Amino acid sequence: RCVTHVSGVETICGGVEYSLLCVSNQAGLPLKQFIANPVELQFVTDTGGLHAVSGIVAGAADGEADGGLATYQLTVRDAFSLLDKTCNTRVFRNLSEVDITEIVLSDWRHSNPVAARAFEFDLRHLKKYPAREFTMQYNESNAAFLRRLWKRCGIAWFVQHGSATKRGSDMTCVHTLVLFDDAMSLKKNAAGAVRFHRDDGTEKRGSITS
Repeated sequence: RCVTHVSGVETICGGVEYSLLCVSNQAGLPLKQFIANPVELQFVTDTGGLHAVSGIVAGAADGEADGGLATYQLTVRDAFSLLDKTCNTRVFRNLSEVDITEIVLSDWRHSNPVAARAFEFDLRHLKKYPAREFTMQYNESNAAFLRRLWKRCGIAWFVQHGSATKRGSDMTCVHTLVLFDDAMSLKKNAAGAVRFHRDDGTEKRGSITS
């Protein structure tokens, strides 16, 4: 199987979602075999390096087939977004929003082998928050519950992808949910600045033209 087309979106306080069009010489493959598998995409950057994007297959659908080749449409999302599929009611006593976040995400990683291999979270960019006597999650998904707590405190988040793995490696590319309340505590974007100029110029790196 090979990937022939990729489109996707990554946002702050949103997540990662990519759509993959795959071609195979086997038609009628069971779609369930794709679901919940970690995926790594590698893109060549304008400097010639590799940028990895990783996630977990959240959806699969049959595409068109011509008798010799079949196509499959895969949807890849970050692991945290999959927590929107859960539903829970739970009470937390004398814990801060950060404490609750660590408990919920750690419990999920320990109970889900795929998340344990492909997903991590980083709370190092958060200041200390006071404990609340009573916090309740009522009949809502774990993702919706945590986002509600983060928005209440002004905590933002994004997904950070790990380094590209070597071709043929058995290693799983890990993506990390990074939470922060001060953007200045984050590392500078490795992509750097994007130059804007007229379209009659020539650039060594990627740019935006008018």
